[in-house]
Amino acid sequence: MATPQNLIINDSPEEFLPTNISIIELIAATVDAVTSTEVTVRYPNEISALIRNFSGKQDEDVANWFERIEQKKNVYRVPEEAIMLMITNKLEGFAILK
Repeated sequence: MATPQNLIINDSPEEFLPTNISIIELIAATVDAVTSTEVTVRYPNEISALIRNFSGKQDEDVANWFERIEQKKNVYRVPEEAIMLMITNKLEGFAILK
C-alpha cells in the first residue's frame, strides 16, 4: 500500500498499551468513558471565556444572555455548580448592584 512520505505509520502500538490489558478490557474501559454520567469540567477557563460579561445595562437582554449560557452548559456538559461560578465572574457594573 502506498502512503504519503510525511505519513508516519507506527508498526508497534504495543509501546502505547499496557501489555497486561486484554482487548475486552480496553473496549469496556472505552465504553465506560464514553457513557459515563460523571462529568468533570475540562478547560474551565476556555469555557468561561466563551461567556460574555453582563453589566445589566438597558441595551442588554438578560434572557438572551442566560439562554446562551445554558447552551454552552449543555454543549460542554458543565455541571450547574461550575457554571454558576463562571456566571458570577462575568457580572459587572449594575448587574452586581441589583
